[in-house]
Parts: sequence; structure tokens; C-alpha cells
Amino acid sequence: MKKFSKLALAALIAATAVTGAACSKEETKPAASTSGTTEKKEDKSQINRAVLAAAMIAEEKFESKFSKKTGLDEAGKEVAVIVAGDKAKTVDALTNFWGKEAAEKAYDAVIDTAGLEAANKLLQAKVNKDNEGKAEDKKAKFTPATAVAKKEYNVNLRSANPKFEDVKVEEKDGKFHLEYKGLKYTLEKSGVSYKVVAKEGTLAK
Repeated sequence: MKKFSKLALAALIAATAVTGAACSKEETKPAASTSGTTEKKEDKSQINRAVLAAAMIAEEKFESKFSKKTGLDEAGKEVAVIVAGDKAKTVDALTNFWGKEAAEKAYDAVIDTAGLEAANKLLQAKVNKDNEGKAEDKKAKFTPATAVAKKEYNVNLRSANPKFEDVKVEEKDGKFHLEYKGLKYTLEKSGVSYKVVAKEGTLAK
């Protein structure tokens, strides 16, 4: 059975609730206009919660495409190095949660091109250290990373874990615009959930 993260489950529940509310409207008309207004507000709240959950899930899935490796600095201290996967494969793997252009832009934004050489030196130093005293056929082979990410690669909406009431969500021209402390996401309906098609800004401290 496929495992769902808590965020994914929350989004699914929210999306299902929105769909269910829409179906119930078809079957039963509100008895009074005040009741209809209340239902409309509730539906909007459910949709906005689903949009927020979808954006957080998208970031969670994005982060999962990076891996933490251990390097060794000149002082012999262990340091974390964030290794990135291949860009094309990463973007393709995120297709259910991100639009292609948005995923490519998000990937490029966190890649540390200038720090790649230094990062590989750290990683190689750790491999060399671990190989000390081992027979040649037992030594691990060092494979250089092709891309590494900046330390703040995971500073986003998910890591901020905002309260729903602190997030602004607006629907315009069929798209949902979410804002929170300098971060701006644009999402579109995709199946029973929502997909990030644009992301701008950085999280304010």
C-alpha cells in the first residue's frame, strides 16, 4: 500500500471535502439565503486549506529529491553537503506537484554552482578518511557530485509551517495565489488537488 505523508493526507481530505460539498449542493438547495452564504464561506475555506496543503506538499516532494551527505573539512570536522539529483530527472519526478517551468526555476534557485568544487573536496576527504587502513578491494570509490544545493534549499513554506489564518489565498482567473511572509505561490487545479505553477520571493525572517 502506498504511504502518504501527513501533508498529503491532509490535502486529500481537504480536496475530498470540497468535492463532497459541491455534490451535496447539486442534491439539496439551501433553505434560506443566509444558509447559502454560510456554505459558500465554508467551501472557500476548504479550498484555501487544500491549496495551502498542496503548496506545502510540493515543497516536501521537492526537498525529497536532495540528499544529505557527510563531508570532512580541513580541520577533520564532519560537515553536511546537500547533493542534488539530475535536473531533468528531478523536474520529471515532480510533475504531479509542480509545473515544469516552476520546478526548473525552483531547482536552479537552490543550486550552488560556485560551491560544487569545494563540496566535492569535502566529500572526497570523507571517503579518503573512511578508506584508511582498508585493503584496496575494500575501499569505497569516490564519485563526484554533479550538483550541490545551498544550505537554505529547504527554507520554504513547508519549513515555516504557517498557521492557516496567517496565509493569504486569492483566486483569480482560475488560478490560486498564495502569499506568506515574502513567499508567493501560484497554483492551478490538477485532478483532485492543486499544482504549483509559479513561485517567487524568499521567506522573510
